[in-house]
Amino acid sequence: MSAENWAECPQCKENINKKYSNQIQKLQEDYGKISAEEFIKRTNELKNKSDLNADLDDMECSLGEYYEIGITDNMFFVDYEGHCSDCGFIFNFKKEIDITKEGTGK
Repeated sequence: MSAENWAECPQCKENINKKYSNQIQKLQEDYGKISAEEFIKRTNELKNKSDLNADLDDMECSLGEYYEIGITDNMFFVDYEGHCSDCGFIFNFKKEIDITKEGTGK
């Protein structure tokens, strides 16, 4: 692979969002089981979402991207690999097209 880039990992972002979704679900399940004061306090904390925004803002670019694109022997190719150093997410994409059979060459 020839190019290298670091980006935000989509799985890490999803994990952060799930963390807060789970907190909302837990609060809903606790309704009537906890005091009104505790329910209001936790509701206000979730409405603020400052922790969620801070977590999203503090995300490291942990997705290493390696890719190559070009033409070799009449084959146009794209080869991409993405690997997250934090959560282990992996994504690979590879495509080749014979440019002599696609009718695009002039």
